[in-house]
Amino acid sequence: MEWIFLEALVALLLAVFIVWWTMRPRKRKPEVLEAARRAGAGAANLNEGCAEPKE
Repeated sequence: MEWIFLEALVALLLAVFIVWWTMRPRKRKPEVLEAARRAGAGAANLNEGCAEPKE
């Protein structure tokens, strides 16, 4: 009987670890956003390479 509780506890801890690992915030921003921030460009300038015209 104790074996079932131990196995359930291990499964629960594994599930909590997987959720924690996937939901934690990213430490690094994508390089495109970081380069735009360093250059002083706002979010409006991130669409420069798009085929659609800016309004």
